[in-house]
Amino acid sequence: MFRRPAPDPGLAQLDRIEYAALKEIARNKGDVGKSQQLRRDPKFVDNPAKVDKAKAIYDGTYR
Repeated sequence: MFRRPAPDPGLAQLDRIEYAALKEIARNKGDVGKSQQLRRDPKFVDNPAKVDKAKAIYDGTYR
């Protein structure tokens, strides 16, 4: 049985779209403009707040 980790101020909860966006941002070394997927894939285009959250996590500015 899978258990979620206990809430911790140093951890951010990510859903699948946020995690995929974070992986794509990391793959492009933080440059969102270089990613074709972030600009074209409907799951990212339709959820810009999730991409913004992933970018903030990558940059270390997410609160």
